[in-house]
Amino acid sequence: MFTTIEKYQKAFLVFITVLLTAAFGLGGVCFTIFDPSNFTSIASIGELNKSYSQSQFAVAVQHWRGIHRLSRKMSPQAKAAGAQIDRQDYQQYIRFMQGMILDQMEAPPIWNQVYMLSNAVQKVDAEIDKQIESTPNPLTAQEILQRRIDAYLNMSEDNKKRAQEPLTEKDVWKCLILAEEAASHGIQVSNVEVDTVVRNTIDRLGGRQAFNRELSESMRMLYSDFRSIIGQAIAIAKLIDTKASTIKVRSKEVFENVKSDYQEFQVDYVVVNSDSFVAKNEADSRKQRIAFFEKNDDLAFFVRPPSASFEFVYANEEAFLPQNTPSEEEIKNYADKNMDRYRDHEEDLLEEVLELKRGRIIEDLNASIAKQKAQSALSSLRITLGNLTGKVPLDNIAKSYNLSYGQHSDVAETNFLDLKDVGTTSAKKQIYESLKSGDFSRVFAGRTQGYFFVRLTELVENGRLSKEDVANDENAFLKAYYENNKWDFKSVDEYRLAYVVADYNEIEKSLIPTTNDLKQFYDKYKEELYKTEDGYQDFNSVKNDVLSRAKNLLKTRILQKIGAVQKQCKNLGNNANVGPAVEELGRRVGLKYYESASLQTVDEIKKENVPGDDEFSPNVTKDTKVSEVVDYKNGKYFFIVLEHKSKDGEKFEEVREEVKEKFLQKQAVDAAKNFANDVAAEFTSTLAKAKKSIDTYFEGKDAKEIESEKIAKLEKISQEVFRTVALKHSLTYHRSAPFVNIADVSGLKDFKTIDSEIKKASIGSVGVPVEDSEGKSVCLFLLNSKREPTLNEIPQTKLVNIQQGLWELRYREKLRDEFVNYDRLVEKFSFSLDDSAEELDEEDLLDDEDEEEDEE
Repeated sequence: MFTTIEKYQKAFLVFITVLLTAAFGLGGVCFTIFDPSNFTSIASIGELNKSYSQSQFAVAVQHWRGIHRLSRKMSPQAKAAGAQIDRQDYQQYIRFMQGMILDQMEAPPIWNQVYMLSNAVQKVDAEIDKQIESTPNPLTAQEILQRRIDAYLNMSEDNKKRAQEPLTEKDVWKCLILAEEAASHGIQVSNVEVDTVVRNTIDRLGGRQAFNRELSESMRMLYSDFRSIIGQAIAIAKLIDTKASTIKVRSKEVFENVKSDYQEFQVDYVVVNSDSFVAKNEADSRKQRIAFFEKNDDLAFFVRPPSASFEFVYANEEAFLPQNTPSEEEIKNYADKNMDRYRDHEEDLLEEVLELKRGRIIEDLNASIAKQKAQSALSSLRITLGNLTGKVPLDNIAKSYNLSYGQHSDVAETNFLDLKDVGTTSAKKQIYESLKSGDFSRVFAGRTQGYFFVRLTELVENGRLSKEDVANDENAFLKAYYENNKWDFKSVDEYRLAYVVADYNEIEKSLIPTTNDLKQFYDKYKEELYKTEDGYQDFNSVKNDVLSRAKNLLKTRILQKIGAVQKQCKNLGNNANVGPAVEELGRRVGLKYYESASLQTVDEIKKENVPGDDEFSPNVTKDTKVSEVVDYKNGKYFFIVLEHKSKDGEKFEEVREEVKEKFLQKQAVDAAKNFANDVAAEFTSTLAKAKKSIDTYFEGKDAKEIESEKIAKLEKISQEVFRTVALKHSLTYHRSAPFVNIADVSGLKDFKTIDSEIKKASIGSVGVPVEDSEGKSVCLFLLNSKREPTLNEIPQTKLVNIQQGLWELRYREKLRDEFVNYDRLVEKFSFSLDDSAEELDEEDLLDDEDEEEDEE
């Protein structure tokens, strides 16, 4: 029996225990346990003779959801699903993919396995596997891993949300059944195994403090509970591994999947050059247009959009900039009205802002004054012109007012926004929908700094080209062709770049520390580097070591300074002296500066590859000013866009001849294809006749005696017929050597889809005509022979890698459909849930999960 004092002590200890438990987020569970009704069984696993109460399940839900929430931070697969990477930034994308693949190899597999216990994740994963399996060529395990990470990274927003969903109640029951199944198989987990996962988790989270915070704030469990649930997760993983050991991929299946990559072919072929089909004169060109019209009598293709001709007056703000410096009162009033633009902190005072940013404030004030004056001047002129009668010489009037004058002719409505000066949406709407010939528009803000208004001189309503229009009006036809193929005539932008490079080798060469520098280094670090029991090592005895360490230190500091230089460049912005400024900065900190001599396309920039980066793929756009710092094998670098020439929005008039040339060239290639098809048809009919003659020749003879002779003749006849038909049409006949890779056949490798067409063809037949990559010629081939490889001809490493890939796909399918499938587990182990038992509110649990993530 307890004394009164002892009873109070026990009550106090229980009270303290409840408070501590509540502090870890388990208060609800604790108080639930005090309810006797929660000791009643609500579920049982018949085959394993195990039952669960409401309170046990509540604890399991909290623990398993906590560990699954952590898996979304630890699993490389989950991290890819939650990442936001711009695929257009090739360098960033490659770095991310390399990091994820490395993470996949280094991270304990337990986290991917825990992440995959979610039914929502399994559904997403099944969709991704379908994409991977649809790949025509077999993939290695490494290639599958890369594709899976890439698919998780780029999946739809809906799937990204599904991949981040918490475990459902069904998922938790599934985990409990699997843990019990593992126990029934005698699967044990040692403390060493748990310790390894725990240590790795602590390291990957950034240390013990971050781990403790994760444990208490996110997972809301005690350290002992964490170790316990990790042990259960490892046991489940071992159970799954045991089941996975039954998955077999036979050598025959691997061979069937990989043999198509090692088939050997031999073909006869002819090349039809399109030059002989190009229109030679206007009459031929006219015929080509009519033929195209008759073949493509598409209502949408030959629709002619409305076109407008107009003149305009433009007031550039720069012409109205004040010549005198604004007064102090004007500067102060302007800064006061626009304080939010200039203050860096809420508590900044007007006087401080004026002192620090006076130059910028004056610049902005002058721009504001110029803007008002330009708009006012143009508006006044527009009102004046609107009151005049008769046609006024707009060019002379603009000149007298010191304004800019311009005009555009025959601008299609679809091309209006490409105009660099007046191509605005509001102007387009008024010109094509409201104005009549001779009308003035209202004043619009221009695309560059300034304002403009237009006077419409002519508006041609939309219509459709007829066959007569196409035949007689080449310009109208070419315009329609241009509008429907505009992308083909968009010239790429050009850039002139400068590079700041920190090259390991160059830095090494330039580092020549003096004896005084080395002594300073020795004095600074001798305590930690050169101290012995008897004192310090003599400087001269360790001079070489000091030299090496000093160089490495200087090299590291120089490499770090490239980041500071890059920030300086970003601050300089579009400053005209950015080149000399960067060159001086680079010289002072031991970096090298390179500047391109001329404008280059992105492809030309990649080809030149100034830094010498094996993965050089600059993400240059018209908005790029300064790139990020890039790490590569020789050091670090970044680049600056010094000059950019945009060629977007080409006018039809500027590319008219190119449009005509491309149209006639495309027609010539199509004609070459038609000719090749005619040759193929003639070959087929001639071959049929030749085979019939052979059958007649051997008719009535002993089948056994003539069989081999007849087969030999039939094999040769197709080649002879193909050669005869080719020579008849003055085509040069070629025969390839036996090949496995089409890239080894110089005469065929430039034809875009010929590899796949050869694999589809049957021996003794011709394939479809194939166009080359430049659109200049067409190839027609005859498949002579096709030899399947033997197993010994395929590299063993290839077979092993493909086998691993096939095993990986089969494993994941089994994992989803059998190993961790809730319905299968329920049926297999006779799992039952008491309908009358109080159920946990799924929505409340999910809301709690969301709140926890919001707090994070």
